[in-house]
Amino acid sequence: MEIKKISPSQIVKVLFPDAYKDVPEWILEKAAEFGKDLHESIQTYIENPDLDDEITEALITDNKIRLYEAFKQWFKEQDIKEPQTEYYLETEALHGYLDLVSFKDKKFWDYKFRNVDKKLDLTKDILQMMVYQHILTKIYNEVFNWELVIFDKKTAKIYLLKSGYLEQDYKNYLTEIIQQIILVLIHRQGIETFNKDDLESWDLEKAAIEKVGKNGK
Repeated sequence: MEIKKISPSQIVKVLFPDAYKDVPEWILEKAAEFGKDLHESIQTYIENPDLDDEITEALITDNKIRLYEAFKQWFKEQDIKEPQTEYYLETEALHGYLDLVSFKDKKFWDYKFRNVDKKLDLTKDILQMMVYQHILTKIYNEVFNWELVIFDKKTAKIYLLKSGYLEQDYKNYLTEIIQQIILVLIHRQGIETFNKDDLESWDLEKAAIEKVGKNGK
């Protein structure tokens, strides 16, 4: 059996299995295409700003162009040292791609495209960022701070959510959840390169872990 590594999005799906169940497939596909276009354009700009005219021409809709221009302004103000885009992370059991990372600044970023006038629940996004933070810590034995770069699709304004804004109790709570779900997924997917005794260390939480392991999709 081929063993698939665990991604941040997979961990989020375990905790929020019904998050998009009422959203029509065509809307999800349209949103994914929109995000893909902008992610690729932003990546190209960071790696080669001289192609900016070609990128702008490729972003057909006014909305995409406005968001792209907002990102350019934000990026120029950040003074990010040696930025790397679409950076692949990998451990024995975990993996994923970072939208933007600076190993000099010990910081990473993820882009989200939202309608900010709607009620935003950023729990899934925060959880995903903390998983990336967990992976980076395991690989480099250093703590990386993060920022969610939230683009308002209607106004083209940018809003930031920084890791430093989170209360410590909330961080601790999410860290516990992440560690439990990772252990469940490792156990379920047959990855042998971890200490199975860790599963026994959760005492009070063990019943909840087993429940997720049996019922999680």
